[in-house]
Amino acid sequence: GNMNWLAREMNYARDQSREAAKIGERDAKAALDASIEASRNEQRAWISITDIRLQQEPTPPTMPVVAFVMLNSGKMPALNLRTKFSVSIWKKSEPPAIDWSQVPVVTMEIAFPQAHSAVVTPMPPLGSLNQQVGDAYQSGGARFYFRCRADYDDIFKRHHWVDVCYHHTFGRALTDFESCTIGGRINNNR
Repeated sequence: GNMNWLAREMNYARDQSREAAKIGERDAKAALDASIEASRNEQRAWISITDIRLQQEPTPPTMPVVAFVMLNSGKMPALNLRTKFSVSIWKKSEPPAIDWSQVPVVTMEIAFPQAHSAVVTPMPPLGSLNQQVGDAYQSGGARFYFRCRADYDDIFKRHHWVDVCYHHTFGRALTDFESCTIGGRINNNR
């Protein structure tokens, strides 16, 4: 009787210990995974697109050259950095969303970390500007829009992207761009 009871209690204690060990192992793995993920986020590349400026105001028939700074503020390089652009002039409202899959890649490079890798990239004029749209812009009835998307991979083989939209109003400083209500998005892939 007592031996059977003792054997059952020992088996029960062993099973409880195994279960506690499994839970502890699972919790330790979750904590380790969270720590690795936090470290990757802290170490990865973070691309931003800033300091947009026109070389001159849009004047029919040509759209202006746009320059900007692309900066990796992270601690590791951004690999396979692919950049796409769009410029337009729109009356009254912001331009519609862009299907970025239909826009050709303009640059492809590696962006090294910190300000030393900031690159001012002049963008060639895209398309022509008709007189009516140019007049609307110069009279304040339309705005010049610059949109850019950068796709890149981090050293952990994770894909990231950022897209921005800024607009410029005629007569303001060539560096005076404001954020659109669309754009300004960063993916949530950590």
